[in-house]
Order: sequence, then C-alpha cells, then structure tokens
Amino acid sequence: MWPDKPEGLDVVYGVTIEGGETTPMMTLGQYCGTRNMARRITEATFGLTGPKSNQHELQGFAHFSGGFVTPIVAGIGLSGPSGSEHLTALSLIVVPTTNPKNAKVNPWSDSARTKVFKAPSKTKPTVAQKKTPAVPTSAVSKESAKPKKKPATVKKS
Repeated sequence: MWPDKPEGLDVVYGVTIEGGETTPMMTLGQYCGTRNMARRITEATFGLTGPKSNQHELQGFAHFSGGFVTPIVAGIGLSGPSGSEHLTALSLIVVPTTNPKNAKVNPWSDSARTKVFKAPSKTKPTVAQKKTPAVPTSAVSKESAKPKKKPATVKKS
C-alpha cells in the first residue's frame, strides 16, 4: 500500500455512492464502497490524520466521467459539476509541507468538543428609545398647507 509511510501519519477517505449513500471515513487500506451492487462512486473526500498530519499535505487530482478533473483539497468532497458523474481515476500524493509553521489546520485532528456561539441578547428599549420624534414641518402634506376656500354663498333677492 504505502511502504515508506511516515510514522504518525495516515490518509483517511470516504465516498458517496450513486444514489446518495455516504460511507464513513476509512483509513488507508480499508474497503470503502459497496460490494456486489455495481453502484458508482460520485464523490470522494480525502484527508490526513495523525500527530504529524500538519507537517504534510495532499496533492493530486480526481477524474470524473465526462472529462472533469478536480484538484484534491483535504476535507472537501470532490465531485463532477452535476454530482452524478462517477469517479474514473485518481492521482494522490502526500508531500511534506514547505512551511509547517504556516500549515493549515487539519479538520480531521481538531478537538471533538463543540463550540457554541450565542447571539447577543436583546435588551429592552430604554425610555429615550421609546420616544417618537416630532413630525418635521417638511412632512406636512401640501394639501393641508393650502388655505381652504369658503363655499360660495348665493344671495336670494
């Protein structure tokens, strides 16, 4: 499989099968897919795991039917443009990062804790906020600003 694999590093992968079924993430050498069902792989996700995963990165391409080629990005599901194209070829290599200090955070080695973000609490409006501003004179309609005509009176002789 990977004869010179560095200690403390492993490749993880998962796939989506034709029809939408997603497999769990597997480590290198484990079977991922369906058996005796003839269902094609329509999406693949790759990543690195282990204590030394931040010192390496994935490179390569996933090829899908119709001639679509997608560069491999760790932790991102790769598929053709419509999502129904099947995986036809794969080239995947693991290389040391050029600058481990600036390495991206590996999504597979993050803590299992969930961080909860709360929206700021809504405060009740103060008395000053409740007051309505006075209507400016420019808001008075033109009709109400015109002097009203008195109705004409007819004198009887």
